[in-house]
Amino acid sequence: AALLDRKTAAIDALLAAKERQIELLQEKRQALISQAVTKGLDPNAPMKDSGVEWIGMTPRHWNVLALKHSVNEIIDCKNRTPDYVEDGTFAVVRTSNIRGGAFVEDDLLFTNEHQYREWTRRGVPRPGDIVFTREAPAGEACLLPERPPVCLGQRVMLFRMDPRRNDRDFMLYSVYGPQVQEAIKATTQGSTVAHLRIDQVRDLRFPIPPLDEQRQIGEHLRSRCS
Repeated sequence: AALLDRKTAAIDALLAAKERQIELLQEKRQALISQAVTKGLDPNAPMKDSGVEWIGMTPRHWNVLALKHSVNEIIDCKNRTPDYVEDGTFAVVRTSNIRGGAFVEDDLLFTNEHQYREWTRRGVPRPGDIVFTREAPAGEACLLPERPPVCLGQRVMLFRMDPRRNDRDFMLYSVYGPQVQEAIKATTQGSTVAHLRIDQVRDLRFPIPPLDEQRQIGEHLRSRCS
């Protein structure tokens, strides 16, 4: 018993150290993203005031645009979830499938073609679209994979980029920048559950560099955050 007490105490100490290391890495990742999507990669770029308190200064040649003016299309979910079907072939993207910028397939649930058609009347999700959570928790996002075909579950939205204006990786990382995270805090003060309305999401303001610079930042963050 004494031996097991010592060994399990040592294991518990290692777990605590690893958990702290993960926290520090997550903080480092957040700092990298915040710096890159608001200040860019050139430390000598001339700056200007963005006009948004939690964004601060941005490169002078960048624009600050509301999301509704930054992407091609914003599609909200229906305010309920389709019926789940055991042998269904159409995935239902729920908030639990969107974590830390990644699409999580572990607990995917499926529906049938009839339900899928009903739940995609507002727009059919495509690979490369960004899906975004409005609640439980608010502010998570990921890119949709090639397979399987999906429809949106409750509290999930979709952003469709214009490849002539948007780099999808840059826009995905921008969701994890201070402009979204601070807006979530500001709009959910006094509420026990963080929740964003569709109009609040549409009005979120993003610093937007030229397309080539978006691509450079997206590639840089993919490399560093991995």
